[in-house]
Amino acid sequence: MSFGYFDQRSYLEPSTINGSYGLRRFNFRLNQTATLGKFNTAWNLTYAKIQYNEPYNDVIGDTFRAPLTDSFQDAQGRYITGFVTNNPLDLLRNGGYRFTNNDEINGSFTTGYSITPEFKIRAVFGGTVKANSQLQRGVDLKYYPTGESNSNRQTANYDSKSLATNTNLIAEYTKTTGKHDINILFGLANESYISESNAVSKSLTDSLLGVPTTGTIIDPNDNNVTVNSYTSNQRTVETSLNSIFARGSYSYANKYFLDATIRADESSNFIKSKRWGYFPSVGVSWRLTEEAFMSDFRQKVGDIRVRANYGILGNQNVNPYQYINTYNINGNSYAFNNTATADASLNLANPVITWEKAATLDIGADGTFFDGKLTVGADYFNKVTSDILAPRQDVPTLFGSSFPTYNVSKVQDRGWEVKIGYAIRGDLFSHNITFSLSNATSKLLAFSYGQTE
Repeated sequence: MSFGYFDQRSYLEPSTINGSYGLRRFNFRLNQTATLGKFNTAWNLTYAKIQYNEPYNDVIGDTFRAPLTDSFQDAQGRYITGFVTNNPLDLLRNGGYRFTNNDEINGSFTTGYSITPEFKIRAVFGGTVKANSQLQRGVDLKYYPTGESNSNRQTANYDSKSLATNTNLIAEYTKTTGKHDINILFGLANESYISESNAVSKSLTDSLLGVPTTGTIIDPNDNNVTVNSYTSNQRTVETSLNSIFARGSYSYANKYFLDATIRADESSNFIKSKRWGYFPSVGVSWRLTEEAFMSDFRQKVGDIRVRANYGILGNQNVNPYQYINTYNINGNSYAFNNTATADASLNLANPVITWEKAATLDIGADGTFFDGKLTVGADYFNKVTSDILAPRQDVPTLFGSSFPTYNVSKVQDRGWEVKIGYAIRGDLFSHNITFSLSNATSKLLAFSYGQTE
């Protein structure tokens, strides 16, 4: 169990409204493992709170733009306009603040059971909970003889919370019989994520307290802001990925090796008929120096292995809900009867969006020589990526609507690489030298935005 506390005050002068600028962090961690007969468990829990207070305005940028001879105040102590639009010293002391308060809890729990020495099952559950918020206050400042900052007297509150969970159920069988080594694994998994965010911004609030007055208005345009490196536009997002996977490996006499995997993934980012993707892979290798005719070489020189692998990987990293039409509400888009009026913009759907797939063939050889001092590796690869996910680029923005991601193209990357390394390790001095040479080419095989229903 551990606990930490960190407090770093800023070198900037404190705010008259919200005190010292700077950052504080609290963190707590607890781990435990236990074994009871055929059962074993392990769990860990961490909690972190991060708070930081910063000026409401970009006082550093304004300071850099001001001449070194600018004192920012006159002899009577009045804040002057000077040679920049804003007075950074007045903004620092009296212009307001942005106070961020983040909480994060992360934990995982694993339990396993040995049915037999060869056959074991385990379950893993993990999750992360985040609750982030930011409070902003801008205070109206007037300079001498003229000039003003933060005239809109904005007070805003941005909140977001999220929950990410990861669940795995795994069964594994391992067996060694004579020269045969077998390992078989089967599992089910789910990754789920949900986030909720909202933003409320009010203008012309009380200049001292930041509370509404008779002239206060809710800002309809402030619906897309970045809070704690997270863009909040008052929405809820929910995604899920279900997976089924299996892996098998076999080796004979530590000489011949075979590995194969298969996984099926269902992504909520696609329409129901396009959600499943299937991704197999297989690999074989041969240790030549384990053969009888290579025994002298193995004993006197080193080890040589040749290998080949082929597999398919999938990519579903796109924004959710692109397979249906969605809408954005935009405030103050146009004037109607001398009044600012909101409108809704359409985000067109692509109902046939699906997985991006990358199929890769890799053939190579590895060798060690002179008691491991010299290592040599050579690889040839051929990778074909199809149904590449990307937004449209052939329609101008004046079209009036945004477009989703499309499976647009097919690209081939192939090449080779050779690596040579030499290492000497001694009691007082060690050194490593590595030399590599590679060549790769990329070719566009197809490009099309395809058909949409």
